[in-house]
Amino acid sequence: MLKKTLLLFATLLLMVAPSQVHAGDDPLLFSAEEMAHAYRYQQQLGARLRHPLKPEECWYDKKEFTASFQGRKFSAPCKFVTETTRHLREAREWGVVRYLFPLDAYHANLGVPLEVWQRKYKDLPTEQLLPAFLKEPTLAAWYQTSGYVDPERVGHATVPALWGANRTIMGFYDKRPIDIFPPSFPGSVVYQPKEYRWIDGFIFLAHSLGDLQLFAKGKVVMFDISFDSDRAGEFPSNAVNVSTRSR
Repeated sequence: MLKKTLLLFATLLLMVAPSQVHAGDDPLLFSAEEMAHAYRYQQQLGARLRHPLKPEECWYDKKEFTASFQGRKFSAPCKFVTETTRHLREAREWGVVRYLFPLDAYHANLGVPLEVWQRKYKDLPTEQLLPAFLKEPTLAAWYQTSGYVDPERVGHATVPALWGANRTIMGFYDKRPIDIFPPSFPGSVVYQPKEYRWIDGFIFLAHSLGDLQLFAKGKVVMFDISFDSDRAGEFPSNAVNVSTRSR
C-alpha cells in the first residue's frame, strides 16, 4: 500500500514540478527542488488523511483520547501524540527530515524490546496489539527517511547534510532524544533496529488544515496522524503485521 502511495506522489510531482528539475531517469528519485514543489502542493491543495486522529481531549489536560484503528475505537494515551510530535520536530531541527509526506518521512513502525514482547505481548490477539503497545513504557518508533531523494541532486550547499542520506530514525516515548542511524547504502538492506519486535504503526502527512502542529526552524507545520492505511479498501482481519527483521 505504501508503494502505491509513493507512485501516486511520484506522478503528482512530475505534473506540478517544472520539467527541467527532474532528477534523472529513475522515476522514484527526485531532486531537492522537485521535492519542494510537490510538498508545497500537498500542504495547500493535497488531500488530508482520511482517518486522522482527533486528540481534542489532550488539549484539556486529559491523559487519554479516543483513537480508532480499522473502525474499532479504543483509548490511547495523549503521550503518544505529544512524543510523536517531538520525534518529528527533532528530526526536522536536526536536519534529517525536511518534509512530512510519502517521498521523505511518512510512516513509522512501532516496537517493543524482545524481552518485553515475550513477557507481555506474544500471546495477545492481533487486534489488541496496537492499543496495548501504545501504553507500553518501552515503546519505540522506527522511521525511514528521504529514501526517494536523488543523492546527486540534494544540493548540500543549501540543504542540511543529513537530509537525503536515506537514514533511519528511532524515536522513544520516554522523552529520550531521537537516535539517528547510519544511511542505508545502495543495494543494502534497510536498517532496522535490532532486539525489537515491530508491528505496523502509523502514517503522518502535512496539510494546512491538519489537526496537529509542530514548530521547528522558525516554521509551523500542520499535519495529521492516522493508524489506518490511508488508501486501504476494506479493513483486513490481519492488518497488524508483526516483524522481527533486523539488519
